[in-house]
Order: sequence, then C-alpha cells, then structure tokens
Amino acid sequence: MSAAVMEEQLLVALGTDADLSAAGCAAEAASPVGIIVRRGEHYRGAWSWNRGVYAFTPAGYSEATLNAETIDEALRVTRQIALK
Repeated sequence: MSAAVMEEQLLVALGTDADLSAAGCAAEAASPVGIIVRRGEHYRGAWSWNRGVYAFTPAGYSEATLNAETIDEALRVTRQIALK
C-alpha cells in the first residue's frame, strides 16, 4: 500500500486510542513529514511510512530512531514516548 494509505490508517488509530486521548495527546497529518504527535503544546515526534515500516523521529532528532512493523506496535511506542 502507499505511504498515504498507511499513514492514514495510523492517524486514525492514534486519534482513537483512549490512553493517548485521555492524556491530552493528539496526532495530525503534516505533509511531507507524515504524522505529528503532540501532548498538549509539546511536540513528541513524527511517524512516517518508510520502506515497509512505520518510522518514528522523536522531537529534537533529524532522523528516525524507532521503527514499528504494525499499527499496534506503533501505538505501543507512541504511548511509551508520549505518556512519560
């Protein structure tokens, strides 16, 4: 599938995750970056679909440091980073 389709699926999952929502986290599409994740006013990082995996670039980094092969894995990573 295309990057746009994969990122849209992750965006929906992030937006409907009860734990992230309860903590004040939000995700938004941000072309060409992918998906930006925030907690309140604080930028936590960005997800993008790259070479068959979801790649996460944390705030303050210029490159992805974490990968997730599935949406569930990407949600777990996002919770770990955004909720700490």
